[in-house]
Amino acid sequence: MMFTLKEPRPFRLGGAPLTKRFQLEDKNILAATSGVIQKDWPVNWWQRMGQLAYPQAKELLITADAGGSNSYRARLWKYQLQKLSDETGLGITVCHFPPGTSKWNKIEHRMFCHITANWRARPLESLEVIVNLIASTQTRKGLTIQAALNVNSYSKGIKVSDEEMSHLNITPADFHGEWNYSILPRMSGAPKI
Repeated sequence: MMFTLKEPRPFRLGGAPLTKRFQLEDKNILAATSGVIQKDWPVNWWQRMGQLAYPQAKELLITADAGGSNSYRARLWKYQLQKLSDETGLGITVCHFPPGTSKWNKIEHRMFCHITANWRARPLESLEVIVNLIASTQTRKGLTIQAALNVNSYSKGIKVSDEEMSHLNITPADFHGEWNYSILPRMSGAPKI
């Protein structure tokens, strides 16, 4: 699993400037995924890198592809992000690339060519070898990748009901709210999920 930090930039969503924000670019997972594992990658990133780099952060911005288990339609993805928001106290804003435009993901263009060059002509004999080759990738300008193998087991086929969805503290953005939305921590009196 790759965790990638993007330097914060002034960003506006719904007209209001957002402060103390860092951006976590779209995750790229090298194995089959479920919505539960999707919650693990921002948690692991936050614990391993985010908290240390941004101890004053109040919000997390995630850019993600439109398809797969973290698609803008995936209920379990949103459900797990709500749990993450509740656990950390972070507001989470998700901006999905429009369908068919994952090529706009700058991380893929900036890093994948270097990853491919780094493991060229080396046999990919195990997951450990793959993760180590990814983690040892560095560009000429010094951009590096943090990588770790996730060996956890995850359930498949988890369904999130309409009632559970109704308890999410999710607000669609003014512009394409189906692709762009914010999830805020719920108050202590809110139903637990």
